[in-house]
Amino acid sequence: MAAATGDPGLSRLQFAPFSSALDVGFWHELTQKKLNEYRLDEAPKDIKGYYYNGDSAGLPARLTLEFSAFDMSAPTPARCCPAVGTLHNTNTLEAFKAADKKLLLEQAANEIWASIRSGAALDNPVLLNKFLLLTFAIQALERAYDDLCQTEGVSALPYFLIKYDENEVLVSLLKHYSDFFQGALLLTRLSSHVIVGLLLICLTLTLEQPMSNFSAKTMLDPTLHPLCLA
Repeated sequence: MAAATGDPGLSRLQFAPFSSALDVGFWHELTQKKLNEYRLDEAPKDIKGYYYNGDSAGLPARLTLEFSAFDMSAPTPARCCPAVGTLHNTNTLEAFKAADKKLLLEQAANEIWASIRSGAALDNPVLLNKFLLLTFAIQALERAYDDLCQTEGVSALPYFLIKYDENEVLVSLLKHYSDFFQGALLLTRLSSHVIVGLLLICLTLTLEQPMSNFSAKTMLDPTLHPLCLA
């Protein structure tokens, strides 16, 4: 490698981690799958993405997931390399937080190693490009948000308040802040927290202007906790 020569004119070979690039079509398809097919099923699902190495210098290495990610036989875009992965979608935020991420990563790594030892990776090198996606979907929150938009006569709300317990989820407008959080619906461990939902564009996992503006407020009030929705 170049580093072994000690020549300052040669660049050191480095490995850059992927940056997730989840297209809005992926989230839409996941929502449809969750409502109509998966429902409460939390079993791992096979998904497919791709990456491209022809981007301009300075851009991150992106692993892209689109609406076709759930179709394992879907063609990979021209001049792109396929990657196979596993989706773990939980039904609650608590289950998402409690997931053993270290164990999930170890399982994925063991699958790669097994494909190497068995020789399967020689026949199908795509098995070396394995990734893991951990998400959660709160259907009660989606329904409450849709109902609030309908009540207000709008198609979307960029910011809104959230409180919940084990049995229900309630949402409201920001202007109802004082009255909305007087009740005892918040979980005990969240009793000192105010949850504000943000509707993001989320063409990638990079947070854009709405989150930047809200972050300025959270620095002034540490009890505010954003929950970003794609």
